[in-house]
Amino acid sequence: MLPRFTRITALIAAAITLLFLASCGSTSDTPNVIKTSEKQEVASGTAVSVDGAIIPIKDFDSQPTVLWFWAPN
Repeated sequence: MLPRFTRITALIAAAITLLFLASCGSTSDTPNVIKTSEKQEVASGTAVSVDGAIIPIKDFDSQPTVLWFWAPN
């Protein structure tokens, strides 16, 4: 019984090891990284906040900002 258990355990361990090593490989189809500069032009215009207030884009002062766009259906 013990030699059979040892063989099965070794096969399972080998399969897990092969799957792990296969998942660690690199792929050649990785996307190119887009590099941006810190001195980007500020878009002219305004944005409307959730409460309806109009905010000039220049008020963001070139800080990283997340804008959420929503359109009712």
